[in-house]
Amino acid sequence: DSKTLEAWNESRAARWEDWAKAPKLGSNLSLAELTLQWEGMLFDVGNVIVQKTRDENGLPKIQTIDFLRLQTPPNLASEEGKTIIQGVKLTTIRVPVRVNGKMTTREVVTGKPASYFIRDEFDLTAFAEIPADQIIHKFRALRPGMMVGLPEAFSVINKIIDYTDLHIQIGR
Repeated sequence: DSKTLEAWNESRAARWEDWAKAPKLGSNLSLAELTLQWEGMLFDVGNVIVQKTRDENGLPKIQTIDFLRLQTPPNLASEEGKTIIQGVKLTTIRVPVRVNGKMTTREVVTGKPASYFIRDEFDLTAFAEIPADQIIHKFRALRPGMMVGLPEAFSVINKIIDYTDLHIQIGR
């Protein structure tokens, strides 16, 4: 009935508001403050990576991951550009094909992420493979097939660096 539905909606809204006060693991930032942080990250580095996780009590939390930690592990470097692109492991599927008149299947790498390789924050040799359903990865795709985004100013960054280097050399 409508009263039960309204009570359920009010209960969910109250829980959401309570969670949004401090949704991040290891931080007291509110969801509003995190949204501002993510907007800056999207502009500055072109990517926002958030892991869906839980705290020590099993309650849902989120963890923002620095984009620079998304990397292909050195032991999987041979897969870079094949089944892994810039730390994003892609889903493979089997599709039916006809070879010499006979039906068979072959493996195809899709553009859908299967998992993300995240380098440890302190041990630069340790990597965690996190399933894609536990990651929220937002970026602006400029063309099909992009697995990561680019900063808003990507087209002028190299020119600024060149001009800065030139200015430093002239000043010597």
